[in-house]
Amino acid sequence: MDNLALDEVQEEVRTDKYLSFFINGQRYGIPISLVIEIIGMQKMAEVPEFPYYAKGIINLRGLIVPLIDVRLRIGYPEAPYTEKTCIIVVNCEGIELGLIVDEVDEVLDIPADEINPPTRSTDEAVERYVDGVAVMPDKLTLLMSCDKLIGEGYLDY
Repeated sequence: MDNLALDEVQEEVRTDKYLSFFINGQRYGIPISLVIEIIGMQKMAEVPEFPYYAKGIINLRGLIVPLIDVRLRIGYPEAPYTEKTCIIVVNCEGIELGLIVDEVDEVLDIPADEINPPTRSTDEAVERYVDGVAVMPDKLTLLMSCDKLIGEGYLDY
């Protein structure tokens, strides 16, 4: 098999890994390549003049990590944190931050051909943060953009 044919076969079977999690009962995913670690909820320090969806900062082994409550960021009402609530620590464009989610699910292998562009929906708040929709036989996963979650000017403190 020549290199061109091998490249075509590899492209056809290409899958990307995503960490899936739940917000308000809906499954979302982010590329696993962005994930540093998953931790339980921590005591956090509030920071004055942070946006409403930024809950504060934590000290993670000497690294100061700002926290975004994803539920609030995408427009859902605030909900109490439970024993399933987690912080997904990610590195997005060289910035470490924690994403507070209702529950972490699993790592999914999602073939590129199962990812559709986001559809126009009535829920524009959620749509703003979604890059694609993975349609698998038993799962529908909204794939989020870390860049869009952070937003411009968020870390200008």
